[in-house]
Amino acid sequence: MHLLPHATKLLPGLGLEGELARAAPQQALAAYEARRLAPTSNVVLENRRNPPDAILREVYERTGDKPFGRVDEVISPSELRRISERYKRVAGYDRDALKRQEGTR
Repeated sequence: MHLLPHATKLLPGLGLEGELARAAPQQALAAYEARRLAPTSNVVLENRRNPPDAILREVYERTGDKPFGRVDEVISPSELRRISERYKRVAGYDRDALKRQEGTR
Protein backbone atom coordinates (compact mmCIF):
# COMPACT_ATOMS: atom_id res chain seq x y z
CA MET A 1 0.00 0.00 0.00
CA HIS A 2 1.55 3.30 -1.09
CA LEU A 3 -0.46 5.60 1.18
CA LEU A 4 1.87 5.26 4.16
CA PRO A 5 4.57 7.65 2.88
CA HIS A 6 1.89 10.33 2.47
CA ALA A 7 0.39 9.61 5.89
CA THR A 8 3.71 10.29 7.58
CA LYS A 9 3.71 13.81 6.15
CA LEU A 10 0.40 14.51 7.85
CA LEU A 11 1.92 13.81 11.25
CA PRO A 12 5.36 15.44 11.22
CA GLY A 13 7.38 15.16 14.38
CA LEU A 14 5.09 12.62 16.01
CA GLY A 15 7.32 9.68 15.35
CA LEU A 16 5.37 7.75 12.75
CA GLU A 17 8.05 8.33 10.15
CA GLY A 18 10.67 7.06 12.58
CA GLU A 19 8.61 3.99 13.40
CA LEU A 20 8.23 3.24 9.69
CA ALA A 21 11.99 3.57 9.24
CA ARG A 22 12.60 0.95 11.95
CA ALA A 23 9.90 -1.62 11.24
CA ALA A 24 7.50 -3.02 8.70
CA PRO A 25 4.33 -0.92 8.33
CA GLN A 26 2.10 -3.15 10.46
CA GLN A 27 4.59 -3.27 13.35
CA ALA A 28 5.39 0.45 12.97
CA LEU A 29 1.72 1.41 13.16
CA ALA A 30 1.22 -0.84 16.19
CA ALA A 31 4.19 0.78 17.96
CA TYR A 32 2.94 4.25 17.08
CA GLU A 33 -0.56 3.40 18.32
CA ALA A 34 0.83 2.00 21.58
CA ARG A 35 2.71 5.25 22.20
CA ARG A 36 -0.08 7.66 21.18
CA LEU A 37 -3.20 5.85 22.44
CA ALA A 38 -3.04 6.99 26.07
CA PRO A 39 -2.23 10.66 25.30
CA THR A 40 -4.99 10.76 22.69
CA SER A 41 -7.47 9.23 25.13
CA ASN A 42 -6.41 11.79 27.73
CA VAL A 43 -7.15 14.62 25.30
CA VAL A 44 -10.61 13.25 24.61
CA LEU A 45 -11.36 12.91 28.32
CA GLU A 46 -9.97 16.37 29.09
CA ASN A 47 -12.06 17.88 26.29
CA ARG A 48 -15.12 16.38 27.93
CA ARG A 49 -14.19 17.85 31.32
CA ASN A 50 -12.85 21.16 30.07
CA PRO A 51 -13.53 21.90 26.39
CA PRO A 52 -10.79 23.38 24.18
CA ASP A 53 -12.65 26.67 24.20
CA ALA A 54 -11.91 27.09 27.92
CA ILE A 55 -10.19 30.41 27.26
CA LEU A 56 -13.17 31.73 25.33
CA ARG A 57 -15.54 30.57 28.04
CA GLU A 58 -13.44 32.19 30.75
CA VAL A 59 -13.30 35.51 28.90
CA TYR A 60 -17.05 35.36 28.27
CA GLU A 61 -17.77 34.70 31.96
CA ARG A 62 -15.50 37.53 33.08
CA THR A 63 -16.83 40.10 30.61
CA GLY A 64 -20.47 39.10 30.47
CA ASP A 65 -20.00 39.21 26.69
CA LYS A 66 -19.33 42.95 26.81
CA PRO A 67 -16.72 44.41 24.45
CA PHE A 68 -13.16 44.86 25.65
CA GLY A 69 -10.00 46.25 24.09
CA ARG A 70 -7.37 43.59 24.70
CA VAL A 71 -7.67 40.05 25.98
CA ASP A 72 -4.96 40.71 28.58
CA GLU A 73 -7.34 43.22 30.18
CA VAL A 74 -9.56 40.24 30.95
CA ILE A 75 -7.22 37.30 31.44
CA SER A 76 -3.53 37.58 32.24
CA PRO A 77 -0.78 36.15 30.06
CA SER A 78 0.19 33.84 32.94
CA GLU A 79 -3.36 32.47 33.09
CA LEU A 80 -3.34 31.89 29.33
CA ARG A 81 0.01 30.09 29.64
CA ARG A 82 -1.30 27.96 32.50
CA ILE A 83 -4.35 26.85 30.49
CA SER A 84 -2.19 26.17 27.44
CA GLU A 85 0.46 24.28 29.41
CA ARG A 86 -2.17 22.11 31.09
CA TYR A 87 -3.59 21.13 27.72
CA LYS A 88 -0.09 20.37 26.39
CA ARG A 89 0.57 18.12 29.40
CA VAL A 90 -2.68 16.25 28.87
CA ALA A 91 -1.93 15.84 25.16
CA GLY A 92 1.66 14.75 25.80
CA TYR A 93 3.14 17.76 24.01
CA ASP A 94 4.66 19.59 26.94
CA ARG A 95 8.41 20.17 26.87
CA ASP A 96 9.22 17.34 29.30
CA ALA A 97 7.12 14.78 27.44
CA LEU A 98 8.69 15.74 24.13
CA LYS A 99 12.17 15.38 25.62
CA ARG A 100 11.27 11.93 26.96
CA GLN A 101 9.93 10.91 23.53
CA GLU A 102 13.11 12.12 21.88
CA GLY A 103 15.14 9.96 24.24
CA THR A 104 13.23 6.81 23.25
CA ARG A 105 13.92 7.11 19.53
